[in-house]
Amino acid sequence: MQVLLLCLALAQPSDAALRGLDPVALSGGREAPGREDLELSYGGYSYRFETPDSRERFLEQPQRWAIQWGGACGRMGPLSGLGDAQRFAVHGGRIFLFASDGCRDHFLSAPEPFVETPPRAPQPSDAERAEGARLVARAARAHGLGDEGLTGVLRFELTALQQGWTTRRQLVCDGRGRSERRVHYTPPADATDEEVLESRWVVGDDSFKVWAGEVTDMGSAARADALRQTLREPLALLALASRDDFIALPVEGAQARAVVVYVAGLTSTLQLDAETGRVLALSWRGRLNDGAARDVREVLDDFREVDGLLVPFAREVTLDGRRSDSSSVTWESVERLEAAPAGSFERR
Repeated sequence: MQVLLLCLALAQPSDAALRGLDPVALSGGREAPGREDLELSYGGYSYRFETPDSRERFLEQPQRWAIQWGGACGRMGPLSGLGDAQRFAVHGGRIFLFASDGCRDHFLSAPEPFVETPPRAPQPSDAERAEGARLVARAARAHGLGDEGLTGVLRFELTALQQGWTTRRQLVCDGRGRSERRVHYTPPADATDEEVLESRWVVGDDSFKVWAGEVTDMGSAARADALRQTLREPLALLALASRDDFIALPVEGAQARAVVVYVAGLTSTLQLDAETGRVLALSWRGRLNDGAARDVREVLDDFREVDGLLVPFAREVTLDGRRSDSSSVTWESVERLEAAPAGSFERR
């Protein structure tokens, strides 16, 4: 797919995003200065337009023509910090911002892995749907969910030391598909002028992210990435089996020991134990730490009982077939709670 790089060297300062260029024309590969009298605000950015017709086209489909991902860096993904509204590139007719020239150059060298195409929902036959549902129900029972699904909430927690910083990760999820992922960063003891930082991603009826105390809504791409992080936990995934959009499809040739699950616009493959039905591994495609979509496989281990649930505490992660030490994880604690901790899923 062709990538259009827009030169910024001769740019003139402008209060409007994209150097004041018309975003509709820009998406079509043409630089057209917008007019100050044809300016509007959308998603936190001001846009100018070449003609009234262009402005009307924008208003008809603002998500199509506006800066993508709410302005998050196109190299680092929808959950990253904001890019520079004057540092941009167009790919596939859509405008992306970048936090640095290096991010933009990296994106432009091979943009496809950074801009995912949502998977299509499978179309199983009635027999395939019934067999997939049977396999998922068996896996749910193997993990202690039974027919009731996940009641209450689960909270996962671990602490890691990364480049001198102490990182504490928490995940809270429930059977309604709500989740909150929180990362708490504490600087090294000998650091100067460093502060404790915390980020939160909340997915549910109200989806938003919090960074440095600032709350912003999540668009569809950011919500999908945040939800994917939750559905990496097999119990959270199995708990959604009663949703209308949950489709399970047995993998051909896998002797009924693997099933592809599609839910909430995301696809995962579960490898199941032939004897017990428990989930031994998950495979999926998506972003992790560097913004690029990769083929991810997680092998689950260290199964422990937590208040009647069978929970895998450890997983070994491979990215495109290579082990990733930074992504492999062992939860330090897992709790089953009657209700979410105070403040969970709330804007604050």
